[in-house]
Amino acid sequence: MRFTIDAKDLFNGIKKAQLKGKYFTSNGLKNGVLGEYLVLEIVDNITIYNADTTLCLSVDVIPTTVDIPGSCIIEATKVLNYLFNFSGDIVVEVTDLFRITGDGKTASMPVVISHPNSDLITRFKNRVGNLAFEATPETMPRFTGTRYKTWIQTSSNEFKEAVKSCEVVKTGVYKLDFDGQECIISSGNHIEKFTNAVNLTNCNTEPATVEYTGPLHILFEGPINIFFNDDSPLLIVGADCKVIKAPFLVVN
Repeated sequence: MRFTIDAKDLFNGIKKAQLKGKYFTSNGLKNGVLGEYLVLEIVDNITIYNADTTLCLSVDVIPTTVDIPGSCIIEATKVLNYLFNFSGDIVVEVTDLFRITGDGKTASMPVVISHPNSDLITRFKNRVGNLAFEATPETMPRFTGTRYKTWIQTSSNEFKEAVKSCEVVKTGVYKLDFDGQECIISSGNHIEKFTNAVNLTNCNTEPATVEYTGPLHILFEGPINIFFNDDSPLLIVGADCKVIKAPFLVVN
């Protein structure tokens, strides 16, 4: 595998795929990342995948050139520490090592043998990997055998501001509630609650409600399509990022 890319573009793509933010824990919100191991897949473009047991995402990065397509698994923080010392175009070559060359400098580090959540990444690629952002989706996507019925479209800024305002409750659990016309994002416990109406640019009229956890809002820029059913996995598609997240379900 061999490709050329601006060092800053690769750095930013890897950093975004780490999904660093505030995560739900039994003790409230805690800063963290989704995972340290990333899959890099290069064909014409670079797609970076990350996953844990309940969430999978992809980030697309445009290289300068692709000489030899392929894929590898890297340790994100280690690669970022090396990339920080490069600028401008770099050549990345992967054999049994991940090797970066550029501006008279060379860095190399081992690749990772396997990703701990490779099964979810494979399902994600097979089922929604080719899904692209559309102003009006021609067909509703499927995941885990169920076709999505509810679709809303908004700006990433609207989504970010709504979720960030709900962080004040500090539960780390967010409810997305669409009644067919209006979308409300909220977070609460048995004492406190915060709600925020989201301005939509497009939608269908099928109501649905789902709760989820995780800093999904920090991943996107520009317009986004959000697909969900009642208590279903949440699928969000932007111009260069996609994420699917299992619903948060309270077990009685």
